[in-house]
Amino acid sequence: STLLSCENVHVNYGPVRALTGASFTLDTGRICGLIGMNGSGKSTTARVITGLLPPSNGQVLFQGEPLP
Repeated sequence: STLLSCENVHVNYGPVRALTGASFTLDTGRICGLIGMNGSGKSTTARVITGLLPPSNGQVLFQGEPLP
């Protein structure tokens, strides 16, 4: 079953677009890593997932329920 999913997540820091259309699912019992070059949105994605930063668009679901 799906534990965590990001659906079309966008994040803006003022006029700067930091994340555009991030989408993925993570199934229960799986291990996942987020890799990429500097400035590619890894930290921004982590901040959205943990609720430290609201997405400008899209949503994060945990066990099918939207995160507040």
